[in-house]
Amino acid sequence: MVGSAVLVLPYNFMQGGFLMSLIVMTIMGFASYYTCRIIIQVRIEGELDFSNIIFRILGKKWQVLYSFASIALLYLAGIVYFLLANQVLYSFVNFILNKFNYDNKVAITDIEFSKFSV
Repeated sequence: MVGSAVLVLPYNFMQGGFLMSLIVMTIMGFASYYTCRIIIQVRIEGELDFSNIIFRILGKKWQVLYSFASIALLYLAGIVYFLLANQVLYSFVNFILNKFNYDNKVAITDIEFSKFSV
């Protein structure tokens, strides 16, 4: 998940301001460090993942809730990666077509999903 966050850092710094972005990143870094430290301290030998720690400390209901939250997060991250790949690939293909003077390209406004338009 670090890759997608690194891609938007310059934009976030530009929108939020350098000082405010630096303060927020420092606070989030300390929160992340503290959370990882707690997880390492409560881990018992033989527990393979965080789901087992949640089951041992909070019970089955919270383990199931954690599993659903993890699945939802991965699903949404997949959607974000898909949208990002679409934007990058569209720009890349458009650049290649322009480079080779390909005249038969379709404008984005001419695409219709009810029939084959490309």
